[in-house]
Amino acid sequence: AKVIIFNEVDKIITAPNSFDIYFLDMDTEIDVLKLGQEMMEIDSQSYFVYFSENVTNAYDCFKIRADYFMRKPIDPDDLNGILKDIKIKIRQDSVIIKTNCGERRVFVNDLNYVNIIKRSLCYHIANGGTFDGQSLRGSFEKEIHPLDENPKLLFLAPSLLINVSNIKILDTDNITFEDDTVLYFPKKGFPIVQA
Repeated sequence: AKVIIFNEVDKIITAPNSFDIYFLDMDTEIDVLKLGQEMMEIDSQSYFVYFSENVTNAYDCFKIRADYFMRKPIDPDDLNGILKDIKIKIRQDSVIIKTNCGERRVFVNDLNYVNIIKRSLCYHIANGGTFDGQSLRGSFEKEIHPLDENPKLLFLAPSLLINVSNIKILDTDNITFEDDTVLYFPKKGFPIVQA
């Protein structure tokens, strides 16, 4: 695991990496609640753990929908329990995708659909982003594994995987996702899909 300690607000907000977990100490000069809210907008799939000597701060944390609050001094068993819980959630909510540049974690809720472009898997992320996976070496169905096991994702032969939980509108020829991305989709060619 990689751990980075930030002492300046500007550095954490402009950090080029996103992190799985942020630990925020409330017993500082910084308005950590405001910082946490800003970070949640930037890094919505991360987990936020706040800690303080003052247990009344827990109420403020949960008002902003913090994931966890810990009272200082931190009990190692409590911390291990939180880390174990987060690890399980990350595994359930995301999958590692192999790309030509290495590996990339994709949160299922961020994925609209997967298709093939020029013999490579193309992952279409919410809000219009895309990235290419590795070139196909086998069938589409084999290459998208384990995504095809997720109940939110529907495999449509021969080469389309759709996140049905992100569909806003399904009409005769298009799927419109929650982020208003539109996929041309002639529904008559897929009788399994119902409006």
